[in-house]
Amino acid sequence: GRYNEAFATEGVTFAQAALLMNIFPQPGIRQSVLGKRLQIEKSAMSRDVQLLQRNGWLTDDVRKGLFLTEEGTLLAKRCHKIW
Repeated sequence: GRYNEAFATEGVTFAQAALLMNIFPQPGIRQSVLGKRLQIEKSAMSRDVQLLQRNGWLTDDVRKGLFLTEEGTLLAKRCHKIW
């Protein structure tokens, strides 16, 4: 609960912030690799990735992997400061 409260000001949950912060240094990482690394279930990963895409913070290319948008990069940096 406290982690989610800390990131609420940025409009993301702790899990979503963790995704952003882990994609930032590894552009192009695949969902499956990231999910295994963070121990996130496939359905939860898909749900959070879709939400991050709808908010304009993330792009997901089946062939190229996950990439942060410019806004997503700025958000990841702000989340890292909170962390």
